[in-house]
Amino acid sequence: MRIIGKNAAAVLVAAALCACGGGAGESKAAQSAEPVPVEEVRALVAQYGQGGGDKDVAGERFHDLGPRAAPGLRQMVEDRATSIDDLQTILFITQVYVPDPELSAALRTRFASLPDREDREMLLGLMDQMEAAAAEEP
Repeated sequence: MRIIGKNAAAVLVAAALCACGGGAGESKAAQSAEPVPVEEVRALVAQYGQGGGDKDVAGERFHDLGPRAAPGLRQMVEDRATSIDDLQTILFITQVYVPDPELSAALRTRFASLPDREDREMLLGLMDQMEAAAAEEP
């Protein structure tokens, strides 16, 4: 498994928040629509995790979906079969495109339960830095 450094992640998130408007998402009318099926969310997480142009396309889709993607992301976080790489990807998506307190709490709980101490400390520290960087945004 490859986890990026905390400082690099904080810089990436700050840049993404600026570029994407902090996860404003779709219109209020669209936000009240049905949640996105977890299968679609899972496919978008995988696409985002591939990086490059695929990441941009998936990021735009998450931006458009906004809060409608949160239930599917929470379901993935709570699924013990979700890989650490996908959890890290979900953390980035949550901080940039789908800010949701319940989803953040579910991620924190999942990270705290990771058996590997190094993974646990790295991901919790990364999450703390990302949340602090987001809180500093105007």
